[in-house]
Amino acid sequence: MHSTNLLYYRSFKPLLKRASPPDIVFHELRHACATIRFMKGQHPKRVSELLVYSSIAITLDRYGQVVTGLGGDVMEEALP
Repeated sequence: MHSTNLLYYRSFKPLLKRASPPDIVFHELRHACATIRFMKGQHPKRVSELLVYSSIAITLDRYGQVVTGLGGDVMEEALP
């Protein structure tokens, strides 16, 4: 069994059962973590490394809308 599955079934699911929150998918925590880090201003490269994406482009494709400073005027000023 893959180590992520072990973590999920032996640690995460029992913890959820004891805490009694709404049923969530483990992968949703990954997205929540990334979104919170971006909202707090963490550099996209660092978040990309944390999520173990093969490139920062994947990270920016998925989370570009929440990355601080990547919207509107900032992008227009960066382009010639």
